[in-house]
Amino acid sequence: LLDLANAQAVHPYLGQVADDTALANLNLALWQDGALVHVPADDHLSLPIFTLYGAAEAEAMLYPRTLAVLEHGAEAILVEHFLGQTGQPYWQNAVTEIVLEDSARLTHLKVIEEGAAATHTSLTAVRLGRDSEYRALHIGLDGALARHEIRVQMVGSGATTRIDAFDLADGHRHADLHLRINHLAPSGTSRVTYRGLAAGRGRAVFDGHVVVDRTARKTDARQSCRGLLLSPRAEIDAMPRLEIYADDVKCGHGASIGNLDRDALFYLQSRGIDLALARQLLMEGFATGALGLLDHPHLRNWLMPRLVAAMARHTLMEPTP
Repeated sequence: LLDLANAQAVHPYLGQVADDTALANLNLALWQDGALVHVPADDHLSLPIFTLYGAAEAEAMLYPRTLAVLEHGAEAILVEHFLGQTGQPYWQNAVTEIVLEDSARLTHLKVIEEGAAATHTSLTAVRLGRDSEYRALHIGLDGALARHEIRVQMVGSGATTRIDAFDLADGHRHADLHLRINHLAPSGTSRVTYRGLAAGRGRAVFDGHVVVDRTARKTDARQSCRGLLLSPRAEIDAMPRLEIYADDVKCGHGASIGNLDRDALFYLQSRGIDLALARQLLMEGFATGALGLLDHPHLRNWLMPRLVAAMARHTLMEPTP
């Protein structure tokens, strides 16, 4: 990508979609490696594109950058996997810019499995054209501090955004997910589904902000946020917000945070399932509510074992308060 930074396929987009923020500008100034995904018009890629950003050096500062451009009618699946290979501190500050031209469709998975002492900050900036569709799945499993911002600009009429997310905050881990979806054209649709699971002294934060511009009539926007606390010391903060400046719209949001259902635990135990396995089954069922985008067999077979192993390995089996 560095060698192509001034190429015709890159120059009109690189640095043009991401917000003008301190961390994004720092990445733009210092990045030296990344990935370019360019899908020509009406080209449908049947297999997912996997990008792996590994970190193995202690005290390193990493600035990967990804640019994805899908031309008119193109379709693709992009997976970004951030994998820590050391337990020592390091900082990963990533930026992903995505441009979907008219009628393009992208399914985008971002999986955060940083090292136990790592800091992860990232921005995903998306611009949608007319009748385009952006489907995203955020999975946060590891790293001492992880903050992911998703900024979506729905500039074309009839555009669709769907964002599903699951964060696991265990031990002393802190996981932030900040969304801003701007409806800037008529007849747009957005759906947000968040599931957060916190154990030990872990803390998860969901900040979902949907803005409906005065020109975005007939917008249909929904947010659903649910959190599950597995420890008396765990914390989940939910902040779904709507900012509406247009008439003739359908918008709503909901949030709930609670503990594992004691009746469900009792029922499973009465069927001969021990407490630890019963808790694990309920947690897996809870997470599944945000995994609807795993309809591609390759994606499901790759991600589900990682997700199940993370919950089994990290989730503290403390009594439900």
